[in-house]
This record gives sequence, C-alpha cells and structure tokens, in this order.
Amino acid sequence: MDANKNYFVSVIPKTSGSYSIGGATLKGSDANVNVTLNILPLPTAQITIFVFNDNFPINNAPDLPEEQGLEGFSIVLEDGGGRYGISAGTQMMDAFGNPLGTTYNPDGSVNVMGDGVILTDANGMATIKNLAPGKYGIQAVPPVGSTWTQTATIEGTKIIDAWVKANEPAYFQEFGTPGYHVFIGFVNANASHPFQDTTVLNGGHTISGQVVNLHMSRPPDYAFYNGAPLEHTTAWVGLNQGAAGTGRGVFAKQANPDGTFTIPNVPDGDYQLVIWDEALDQIFAFHSVTVSGSNVVLGDIPVFQWFTRHEHWVFNDVNENGFWDQGEHGIPNQAINIR
Repeated sequence: MDANKNYFVSVIPKTSGSYSIGGATLKGSDANVNVTLNILPLPTAQITIFVFNDNFPINNAPDLPEEQGLEGFSIVLEDGGGRYGISAGTQMMDAFGNPLGTTYNPDGSVNVMGDGVILTDANGMATIKNLAPGKYGIQAVPPVGSTWTQTATIEGTKIIDAWVKANEPAYFQEFGTPGYHVFIGFVNANASHPFQDTTVLNGGHTISGQVVNLHMSRPPDYAFYNGAPLEHTTAWVGLNQGAAGTGRGVFAKQANPDGTFTIPNVPDGDYQLVIWDEALDQIFAFHSVTVSGSNVVLGDIPVFQWFTRHEHWVFNDVNENGFWDQGEHGIPNQAINIR
C-alpha cells in the first residue's frame, strides 16, 4: 500500500450470525489496525417523539414548561432510505417483523401484538420501540377535522430525520442538553382558520408586508438581494409578544398567495414577527417590530430557503439579442438538463 494514502478495511465474520460486520480507517504506513465487531444479536433501537403547541413563543422549538404537548397525533414512521432512491417507504413493522407497538416478554416471545398505529399520549409523547438501528423519518399527522399547522422542521421538510443506534437510551444528545429524538411543533390555525388572540390584539394599528425570497447575486458579486414572492409554497406569518420573542404568540395566519399579509388591531408595543411556510422549506425567520402610534409597513421581507432552487425560462428570441424582451413568447414542454 502507498504509505501516504488513506484506506478503509472491512471485516466480515466467517461464521454467519456470530458478529456484525466491522471496519476501520488506516494509513498505508500503519503496521496494525484494530477492528471492532459487535456480537449478535444487536440490541434494538427506539425513537422518542414530542409533539407540542408552538405558541410560547412561535419559534420552531419546544419551550418548556410553557408549551404543552398535543394528544392524539398519528406518528408515521418512514424508512429514511426511501428519499435517496432506495426502495423504502412507510414502515409498519418492527425489527422482528411484528406490527409497531408490539411488546415482548423477557424471553423474546410476544406479550401483546401491536396494530402498527402510534399515537401521542396526553403529554404529547410517543415512543417507537424495537427498531433496527439506522436512519428514519418521522411525521406527525393532526387528528382529522382539527386545524393544526406544522411549524417545526430541522431541514426543510415536514418529515423529521431520526438517527438511532442499538441500545440507545430514550433521549438524543448531539450537543448541549439531551432531549427527544424528534420534536414537532404546531400552531392551532390553518388556511381557513387563522389564530388571533383578541385579548392582546385589541389596538388600532396594523403590521403589513410581503414575504419574498432572499437570494445571492451571481459571482463575482456576493451580495444579498430581495427576490420574487414564494411561488412554490405559501408563507405563514406569526406575531409574538416582546421584541426578542420572549412572550406568547398572539397571531398566526397564512399569507396571501403573493406573500402579502396584514396583522390587524395591534396595540403600541414591541413584537417579534415570525415567518415560515406551508411546505416548511423556508428557514424560520425572526424580525423585531415596534408599533408606536401608527401603522407599520415593512415592505419586502426576504427569507432564506433550506435548499437552492433553479428556475428556468425558454423563449423564442425573435430579435436574437439573448434577452427575453416584451412580446417574445415562452416555448412550452422543453426539456431542461441540469449538469
């Protein structure tokens, strides 16, 4: 081996069912390398989930003890590989091939057979046990007929990733304080049912603006610019008490399709405007707002996306100048290749 290069060695046990596969990194100059194998069977994994009312303040995170758990939300377990081209999807079975929720006796026999349905309890908690270690996706579905809208995401989707290992405890700690493997916040509002706390919003002013995309210029310029309204999703706006968002949420409503919004009946004071979107692919945004004797017109409010997006136009360049001029028509059904 080249002494200056790095390598990875994999070890597969000779006897099937005795040990797990293992591996280790090494340099070509290393004389020895230790490879650890785990004895089989591996312990199972578990995922703890907390679904909560994101209202104190509205901020994409659980704030305890002020925010309460939500009962009766259905938990959908997804095999995380399905979003990367691998055959996968909704998972209904545990590591032993029985429906989710099955409990077992100490000798491994079935105690109570589950039905595959996982619901949050009165504290907003749910635990999925007896899973094979790996990566999963978690989605919380509100009860039928309710008006809850999700606010929380960790990476631009309503499905929250969970990485769990064998024999992991009922909490997750990547850095800082340990907590739930997955937490998912909701506000009690939907497209036709806004939330407005009239005990607070009883003043005479309005806060208005338009949510637009924030984008970077093309190199060599590296500046930020306000872009077009959110065409691929619909913005949501909320209002918290206190400029730093230290108080409770008093308003939540879906913006108009063009991103414009108006918050009515706002008294004088300091507030925090928060912005997310229906598809949850905009990064949760915070803006301090002070109302003092008049309406507040914010104009464009740019927000970042979790992921970049390409938008392309194909048109008939009649005058052959390289620009889409007025009167030149778009050409439909053209294939776009991104390389």
